[in-house]
Amino acid sequence: MRKVLLVLIFTFSLFANENYKISTQIEVSGLVENILKLDVKELEKMSYFKSGSTPVVCMSGETKDNVESYEGVLLKDIIDKAIIKSRE
Repeated sequence: MRKVLLVLIFTFSLFANENYKISTQIEVSGLVENILKLDVKELEKMSYFKSGSTPVVCMSGETKDNVESYEGVLLKDIIDKAIIKSRE
């Protein structure tokens, strides 16, 4: 319960700031060969994954809920496009 309250307080504090801007772009940088800045249109052009029914399982192993499906670009595909530099 305490964690939920902290998340709510944090969320409200973000939106209380008048200078808060919603980003429509993601950036992948750091130890990558290609720094990526992808907006929504570029993400829509990438292949996406659509799941089937997926259980929501808690750390104890108990199934809490079931998500009928979800879809989006796989993080793996975005990282593969950035090409991670290997440390040798």
